[in-house]
Amino acid sequence: MKKFYYFSEKSLNFLEIKHFKEKAIAVFIVSVLLFSSVLFSAFYLISNFSDKDDYLQSLKKENELLKINSYLSQIDI
Repeated sequence: MKKFYYFSEKSLNFLEIKHFKEKAIAVFIVSVLLFSSVLFSAFYLISNFSDKDDYLQSLKKENELLKINSYLSQIDI
């Protein structure tokens, strides 16, 4: 397996990075999870705020229909 090193300014020599493959996989997985959660949250917030007007319009229409139905039911009695 290929070894990876970094330069230490304290000791002025190269030090081996131990368990590099595991650390690289862990960083990749964490970054993918973080990116997907940010993307999902942004999509949820944007869709929630953009549909608010449509939702209010549908509630107003439903409220009007309920008022008409209640008025018609009073007339039939």
